[in-house]
Amino acid sequence: MLETGTSGTLDDTLGPAVRTVIATGDYDGHVGFMRTHWHTADELRSEMEAAGLGDVQVYGIEGPAWPALDRMGDRSGQHRHPQHDAFEEAVTGVYSVWQ
Repeated sequence: MLETGTSGTLDDTLGPAVRTVIATGDYDGHVGFMRTHWHTADELRSEMEAAGLGDVQVYGIEGPAWPALDRMGDRSGQHRHPQHDAFEEAVTGVYSVWQ
């Protein structure tokens, strides 16, 4: 999302793809980055427990996407940049998966 946020191409059409990445961790490379897999919250928790860590809790941490959207002009929160809605939906999805 950082790339699409700064290039001005983050919009509602990416919603289904973002939801797939959040749910499965699988990214198909459709917007330029290579095909890859990112850990889901459950995978991260399982790997940490398998390594012997106990009482593992996974928390989402804000990354660099908000500044990318700020660069596109959504600085005040008083107006809705079209990209803001797509990003907010993605962040909400990540947060709900990590709960």
